[in-house]
Amino acid sequence: MKVPYSFLVAAILILTTLTPGLAKAQLLPEREKPKENVYILWGEFTRPRSLELVESELAKSAIKDGVKGPAPVTTTILNVIHLKDYNPLSVTHDLPKQGDFFVGDYLPYAEETRGKIPAITEKDNSWYDKMVQENKLPKVFVIGGHQVISEGWHNDAETDFMFLPTLLKAVKHNPNAQKFFANVRVAILFGCNTMTNLEPHGDHGEYLSPEVIKENYDKGGKYKEAMIGKPDEVNTLEFYRSRLAREYGPDDPKHYEYTRNRKDEKCEKKYDHCAVTYLDRILPDNGLFGGYTDPKTGKFVGYHDYNYPYKMKLLFPKAKIILGFSSASPAEERRVKILEATFNDTLRDVNAWIKDQPDLKGQVISNILFPLISDNTDEKSVRIQKAIVAALRKNWTVETYDRNFQEPRPGHIVHRPSGSVSSVFPELENDSILGATFPDITSKQYGPYAPPGGVFLDAYPELATP
Repeated sequence: MKVPYSFLVAAILILTTLTPGLAKAQLLPEREKPKENVYILWGEFTRPRSLELVESELAKSAIKDGVKGPAPVTTTILNVIHLKDYNPLSVTHDLPKQGDFFVGDYLPYAEETRGKIPAITEKDNSWYDKMVQENKLPKVFVIGGHQVISEGWHNDAETDFMFLPTLLKAVKHNPNAQKFFANVRVAILFGCNTMTNLEPHGDHGEYLSPEVIKENYDKGGKYKEAMIGKPDEVNTLEFYRSRLAREYGPDDPKHYEYTRNRKDEKCEKKYDHCAVTYLDRILPDNGLFGGYTDPKTGKFVGYHDYNYPYKMKLLFPKAKIILGFSSASPAEERRVKILEATFNDTLRDVNAWIKDQPDLKGQVISNILFPLISDNTDEKSVRIQKAIVAALRKNWTVETYDRNFQEPRPGHIVHRPSGSVSSVFPELENDSILGATFPDITSKQYGPYAPPGGVFLDAYPELATP
């Protein structure tokens, strides 16, 4: 399985300490503090340009009265894709040949019964216990490569695949896996559509629950069409399926990976090692409204298979910023430039804001990540953290709008802004994953992705029957 070229961060760990590098930033310390070690969880599905940018940002020294001081942290890279003894992310390795996601019978044909999400082994689960015991918990998560909605990340060679539902299942059932990912404060998700929500919205852009989506879908006709969308309606289910079938269909034999014709699916075994994948099997209509009734609460819990802002908040419940692409992603070099420009714009904006705060005058921020990974909860620190998150959200959307565009025909530019969410400061989202607005961006698909009560943190995608 493969996907339109994607993006930067994925997350995974290894007991491999790559270059402890200096890292720092923060509101000017009164005196030098002892260095702390910051773990970065790195998903090695792509070249490490994005990881290197994050490290270099953390390595910036603090500035006080124009004098640079040393960074207050060191960084250690946790990369678990090729661990010798563990595979906590259940990454499928298919060297030397091309492979596929291991989905088991979780994504069957429409007339078949959906099976269980593949689970990681007890030994691999114990890796999270080990990390918690050794206090090796990541503050930053970075992942890249390619990303397919409903499945997960893979590398460009198509030899390493991480099935996202399996990871979410591990987190649901292992308290230490929950602790591990709950320690992440900054998540950078590169790859296509890592911040996309394909679920439909109401006539006025309001959130629709899975129950309401199913009710409209079952009416058929125009009501059903309104739920699945059309090929030209940005970030609807039918838009996404149509784009994959068009860009990775039989018209391009070199990259023929997807089909809308079931008979054209080509797999070595059923649902396994598919050279050509049937899109309506891995992206069925019912992914918009599937779920189960929680026996403890009696509430219906949606799987939200195609709602990445929702799913990423489940994975990172204490993250101050989670940013990704709400469209196809550019290549690694280009997206790193977009992220670097976002960091620089944010540094400029936050320092300009600080100058207007009477109680913060004289302070300078030289590193926008350090305040976000800090656990400081005093009033001034929280204000600065919120200012950074708000500026990051705005600048990420503006930079992706300006730089990640398509030109389907000469002179016709299609801008593709991307979004972000905050588990800690949801009030900064203003009912939109985008941090800025534009006259030509009117799609409702960037609107609310969760009910008014927010994301249900116990609602990890899973079958009603364990």
